[in-house]
Amino acid sequence: DNLQEGTLYHEILESFFRKIKNESYFPFDTTEKLELALSELYPLVTSTLNSWKTKKYSGHPLFFYIFQKTVENKITDLLKNESKLFAHLRAENTPLQKIYIEQKFGMDDDNSWPHLKIPYIEDMLDEEPKEIYFRGSIDRIDVSSSSITVIDYKSGRVENYNLKLGNKHFLKTDYQLALYLVAVYQNLAQSYSLNYLHYDAQYLGIANGSRGKTISESLKTDLSFLFLHQNNGGEQMPLAYHVSNEIYKIIHGQFMAKPRSCKFCDFISICRAPKEIRID
Repeated sequence: DNLQEGTLYHEILESFFRKIKNESYFPFDTTEKLELALSELYPLVTSTLNSWKTKKYSGHPLFFYIFQKTVENKITDLLKNESKLFAHLRAENTPLQKIYIEQKFGMDDDNSWPHLKIPYIEDMLDEEPKEIYFRGSIDRIDVSSSSITVIDYKSGRVENYNLKLGNKHFLKTDYQLALYLVAVYQNLAQSYSLNYLHYDAQYLGIANGSRGKTISESLKTDLSFLFLHQNNGGEQMPLAYHVSNEIYKIIHGQFMAKPRSCKFCDFISICRAPKEIRID
């Protein structure tokens, strides 16, 4: 199913970048370096899928072979697009310097960062908790000489996920990339000077092998407001405000489902909401 397939792609990409991140040809920003990287990819795909099919039903061998080639082609296209981006960074004299892979925060793991702590807004919450704790795992963090970019892999087409970053959904129904970005800021701000670094985040769609819009491109604004603990007079409220507002509503039972679409809902056949108010 789609969930298992997405997990498989994540596993391959994690293993691939862990294997090559310290090699001389990383970042693969030339044709020659890309070829060396791809030579590491194909045996990795084969070994991962061989291990995968011992644990799960894989169907007819011919169909499984076709599936393997599909996986190879999708990840190859993705890496070719990434190579172009790495080459662009090099041409701009801001080359990729470091990469973090499956970076955990708040997890029981030796390499995990501490929990992400979001302070509550005092005039909103009158009950515990005084701080709101989050944990998670970030697919990838790219650090160049001018920017830090959070990348979240999605198995579908990236166009479907760009909608999550618009004003209609971002910090209203979707918090994932915002929380990841603040976790990165809290843990890397002391390691990299903020005077010249731009923090941002985006989805990477495996189905078409390309990155989507960044948060700042979608909102058309600088993202420094996310990291504040109170509004500095700007149009955008900090993440702490939005999180506190959601926690307040949960504590007081004031929350309801706000889907982006009702089209694929498993409960559509028994939904009591009138058809005219459902979301297509």
